[in-house]
Amino acid sequence: MQHYKIHGGIESCVYSLVEGLNRREIVPLVIGRLNDPSEEEGIHREIEERFGRSLRFDFVPLWIDRFKKTRRLDRLTQDASPYLALHLPVLRLRFVFDFLEALPLWVPEGRYVKYWNYYVEEDAAGPRPRRRTGPLFDWLRMRAFRRGYPIFLNSAHAAESAQAVLGRRLPVLYPPVALRRFWSDQDRPRRGIVTWGRFAPDKRQMDVVAVARLLRDQGFEERFRLVGGTESFPAYARAIQGAIATHGLSNVSVVPNRPLAEVVEILRSTALYLHTTVNEPFGITTAEAMAAGCVPLVHDSGGQREIVPWAELRWNSLPELAEKIRGLAFDPEALRRWREACQEHVVIFGEDRFQETLLGLLDRR
Repeated sequence: MQHYKIHGGIESCVYSLVEGLNRREIVPLVIGRLNDPSEEEGIHREIEERFGRSLRFDFVPLWIDRFKKTRRLDRLTQDASPYLALHLPVLRLRFVFDFLEALPLWVPEGRYVKYWNYYVEEDAAGPRPRRRTGPLFDWLRMRAFRRGYPIFLNSAHAAESAQAVLGRRLPVLYPPVALRRFWSDQDRPRRGIVTWGRFAPDKRQMDVVAVARLLRDQGFEERFRLVGGTESFPAYARAIQGAIATHGLSNVSVVPNRPLAEVVEILRSTALYLHTTVNEPFGITTAEAMAAGCVPLVHDSGGQREIVPWAELRWNSLPELAEKIRGLAFDPEALRRWREACQEHVVIFGEDRFQETLLGLLDRR
């Protein structure tokens, strides 16, 4: 997994699979990332406190994370797949589930499954292009791919895009949405707007600040809350707080690094959920917000179209997003209808199919 403190799609997949394995009395080994070697000691307690999941697993950090972090080292390890490839032969594991963003350089024959969070169609406006790993790594990845191993993609959008690169269509397995953990069918007053996810340039939370400013200038003062983890890009989170202060947006607040239980309560009391990432491969937090009863407004691209199949709840520009917020925020009947439709749709992303599919591969060994 990328980093255990982040609530993201990859981490949700890992935690869900570990829960399924634990029910079979299997205690897996999890290979993951650390910001600092000292974090290793408290990882189980941190996951339980943050995400409410009591999991049994052994943890091994990538060996490169045992070194003191520097900006150069962080750039070199953005793609963790070469370091995972060095771990696998040494650990001699019976079976490997790989959730990293890149295809593997090497796989243990007959004992490997890839779940791919495929990034495609770079956001031209994004400030952080993904690091290219060079022709040697590309050749090794394609060589391993041609040998054949089970591989799933996290959305039909990702599968269609990957087909152009790999030459064949791969099966889709949606990420596991913990519906029971988020679900709310309470008919309770809801106000305001929320966005949730790790703070990062590609998540574009700064666009939410721009929309809040645009609406403030039009006399709209509903509350905006930007909820998420700051571990990945603390400087970006600070820049957002600075922009809020600079523009005097008293109705906009950053809610950093909160336990999942607190985030769920925020979602259950909020009317609208914003997702501003462009060409998101899937975007699990949108589905979780829908389960909690928020009505989503998402960018009209990527896997978000599968989570939110209604054009009325998608947007292509920030002025259009602002207009849709104004149209829905004070229309309780429209919010109720959309809430019902969203909760009826989101059940297709539940954890059961995800766990049954991956655990079933163990049974066929």
